[in-house]
Amino acid sequence: MTWVRSKFGAGPAAAILSVTGGPLNFGNVPVTTPATTSASQSLTLHNTGTAGATGITLAFSPSVFSRSNAGKFPAGAPDCPVAGTLAAGANCTIKVVFTPTALGQVNGTLTITANVAVTGSPVILSGTGVAPVMSATLAPADAELRSGDQECPGTTLAQILACMNDPAQVFTLTNTGNVPLTGPSHKQCSEEPTPLSSSSFASCQLAVRRVAVS
Repeated sequence: MTWVRSKFGAGPAAAILSVTGGPLNFGNVPVTTPATTSASQSLTLHNTGTAGATGITLAFSPSVFSRSNAGKFPAGAPDCPVAGTLAAGANCTIKVVFTPTALGQVNGTLTITANVAVTGSPVILSGTGVAPVMSATLAPADAELRSGDQECPGTTLAQILACMNDPAQVFTLTNTGNVPLTGPSHKQCSEEPTPLSSSSFASCQLAVRRVAVS
């Protein structure tokens, strides 16, 4: 056993664990097939003691709440080990997600256990499964395409027709629902860097012009 000396005399080294960042509320998440998973939220597990904590385990109830290993938060803090050791003076991150399978509010807990008690555990979790809504807006809702009245240089038919084409009218398609839009087949939409996802209520622009034909 390791001993440490304080002003009160020598004593055994011990881990002191606490979890901060809770409770977690994931808000409304659509119930879809395949299932939609919420953005992750973070808890931080701290060991402020003088010895490593061992046997760390996480128990979620119900199973619609789970752990996500993506990313690290706060900066420099590693993801927490599973059934591992957290060194004295260290902290680590537990990222939690919500994947509803039915409509309605769900309340749950995350219980963290180790070789010592964990202050702040169990952590209260909540979220609500909602019906998926697929909707979009197109702006402007209507537009009139007019031919330009500029003089057309060139003498070939192709040059004249190209000049007579209308200036492009730009329309913006915006996802106003809570699930990703599917089916926008226009090249400019499908090649946007950000898809029309519900998380960002993304939009894309369509350039439309009237073309002279003979």
